[in-house]
Amino acid sequence: MGHAHTGTESGGGSGAVDMWEPFIQTIQKQVPAADIVHDRFHVSKYLNESVDKVRRQEHKELLAEATKPSRGRGNCGCIIREISARSSGRIFPG
Repeated sequence: MGHAHTGTESGGGSGAVDMWEPFIQTIQKQVPAADIVHDRFHVSKYLNESVDKVRRQEHKELLAEATKPSRGRGNCGCIIREISARSSGRIFPG
C-alpha cells in the first residue's frame, strides 16, 4: 500500500512514510529516533477528503432545513435551487 524508507537504520535520520498508522507505528518501534515525514501529496489528499466530508454534511443539513415546511412563506423551491447552485459552484445572476 505504501512505501517506507528510513535514512539510517542505526537509530537516526528521517523516515518518509505513508500516513497509514501501522507504518508509523513500525517506524517508531524499529527506529525510535527517526523523524517521520509525510509527503505533500498525501497530506493534501487527506485534508481535501476531510474538507469534502464536512462540505457534504453541511450541504445535506442545509437542504434538509430548506425543505422543511415554513409557516406563511409558501413554496421554498427557490431556496433549494439557490443552495444547490451555491454548492455546485454556479453563480446566480444579480
